[in-house]
Amino acid sequence: MNTLVDPLSRLGLAVCLCLVACRQTNQPPLDPTRPSGPSSSMLDYPSVYSTSTTDPDGDSIAYRFTWGDGETTHWSTYFPEGSTLAMSHGWRNAGSYPVKAQATDRSGAISEWSEPTLVDVAGRREVLWNALLPAEPFSSPLILEDGAEFVVVVASEESLISVGLDGITRNSCAPRWHDGGFTSDPVYCRATGNIILGTDDELCAYTPELDLAWHWPGDSILDLFWGSPAVRDNRVYVASEGEWGDVLRYFLDLGSEACLMNSYYLDDEAILDSPVIDPSGSVLFCTDAGYLCKLAPDIDSVIWRVQVADMEAYGAAVDDDGVTYVGSDALGLVAVTPDGEIKWTYHTGDGPGRPAVGDGRVYVGNWNGRLMALDVDDGLEVWSVNLAIPDWGEPAVDACPLLTSDGLLYVVAEDRLLFCVDRDEGLVLWYCQCDTRARTDRDSEDTPPSPTIAPDGNIIVTVWEDFLSCVPGYPGAQLADTPWPKWQRDYYNTGCARP
Repeated sequence: MNTLVDPLSRLGLAVCLCLVACRQTNQPPLDPTRPSGPSSSMLDYPSVYSTSTTDPDGDSIAYRFTWGDGETTHWSTYFPEGSTLAMSHGWRNAGSYPVKAQATDRSGAISEWSEPTLVDVAGRREVLWNALLPAEPFSSPLILEDGAEFVVVVASEESLISVGLDGITRNSCAPRWHDGGFTSDPVYCRATGNIILGTDDELCAYTPELDLAWHWPGDSILDLFWGSPAVRDNRVYVASEGEWGDVLRYFLDLGSEACLMNSYYLDDEAILDSPVIDPSGSVLFCTDAGYLCKLAPDIDSVIWRVQVADMEAYGAAVDDDGVTYVGSDALGLVAVTPDGEIKWTYHTGDGPGRPAVGDGRVYVGNWNGRLMALDVDDGLEVWSVNLAIPDWGEPAVDACPLLTSDGLLYVVAEDRLLFCVDRDEGLVLWYCQCDTRARTDRDSEDTPPSPTIAPDGNIIVTVWEDFLSCVPGYPGAQLADTPWPKWQRDYYNTGCARP
């Protein structure tokens, strides 16, 4: 018997069969691209990652991310296929996390997870001790052996202070003239065992026990402001600021007295930062007119004088080949050959900090929170990392980095932040707020002193408001045997490249 089918029923059956066929042929979106975003992050800092994909059927697509810490987002709203979606996440614990993305279409077909992007999340390190000092320190610390123990020596305007590696102050002394003050980093002369530094009125040398060994110019007072010395053997080079202009002086440290050997006077220019000594023994210094000057070891002749910028030049560091790296607010970082030719210039964005040199790279920060590694041969960027962390924004990185013997880099940033960075890849391993009290603004002209490393591997950091901090480091991470591993070169702040 034939059965008649109503035309409307036929139409409904056709539609159902079509829908079934469509569901059977619908394909899921292609696997999303590997999430694009930073390979390192800080605790609780929201980092942004993006992905995209297409759908074989041209369907709209929704995305979700999994962050590797047990958290997975909800599905996003639907976007046209091929669109890029970005989401952010902050991790609560330090570690390495795989970030992956997944896509679905409106029919519910789901792709596989994408290839992961590994994100290294830096930890937060706590201070081992804060030493409360008799006065507010400003200098880079030096490490020396005083009898049976190592001590840290640091200068404030009112005092020269030695502190044990337990954070207890061992000794202190005031400047000879009580209406003056200390004005420079303390520098150790290994040839005589003296600690040499400047004051408002004179250049002084102290024993490790902080007894006065000598002062120059004797019992008279000069209207001078002395900078940080540079020392090679018992030769001492130091700049001073006087009423009639700046002068670079060359002394011999004879243990119980100093002998002035020569002076080099400048006209209408100021010497910035301390002088440095290159591998040949020549003396280099920067000026506020943008010049880098190179003098013979006896400072009796000018080898060359080259303008590296049209404004202040500062922070000279020298490598084993005699190439000097100089910062300039106008140009960034400038490399100058031993013959006085500009080798390359790298524009750091905002003004550069003071550079460190080692393992074929130059490491330098800038004022908007970037830390960079550059190739010494051509000045090309090897890596760059943003040191911004939650609630701080982008702290200025104008201090000189410190390079360790096992491939780490320590650098102090604005607001008492110490960062530990793997210098092969530029990954931030951890950071530490060195002073646990509330932050206060500092003078914008102040440059954070470079930290140093104690014999036990801990990091010694000078902070403002009367503190010296000790941050736990690594026993095997000593100061690197590289051309310029910290500001003023070495544990003793000598400012002297390896001969």
